[in-house]
Amino acid sequence: MWFPKTASIGYTEGDVVSFTSPTASTGRVVLWTSDTTAAVFGVNRSSVASTDTTTNDIAVEVPDSPYTEWLFDVDSDAGLVDSDVGLYVDVDTNSDVDRSSSVDDTVLVTARISASQGVGIFARTAIYKAGGTIA
Repeated sequence: MWFPKTASIGYTEGDVVSFTSPTASTGRVVLWTSDTTAAVFGVNRSSVASTDTTTNDIAVEVPDSPYTEWLFDVDSDAGLVDSDVGLYVDVDTNSDVDRSSSVDDTVLVTARISASQGVGIFARTAIYKAGGTIA
């Protein structure tokens, strides 16, 4: 799907994204940040330089169900291990899964591919509320 981006923010393919408040910047895509109440909206599929001052649309892959699995990279703090499967972990500022932290519980790990890659579902999205109902 395509959504307007926030001007002057650099986007890298694979960034976890959210929306600004509908009253601020008219609901544009922003980089998702940990330690926030903002829900994950999807994963960015565009590369945009921070010098781009437009609010053009960018490609965002949006989950079509609360059980959509995503391939993710693991941050360099600690490698993913088999016992992480089934645990909730956080996403760091680089949109990598941080298996050493579970403050926000953003991702439920569903499979381990290697120490640096895994598969998981977003535990809190903008599309689905708790209990699996559509927002």
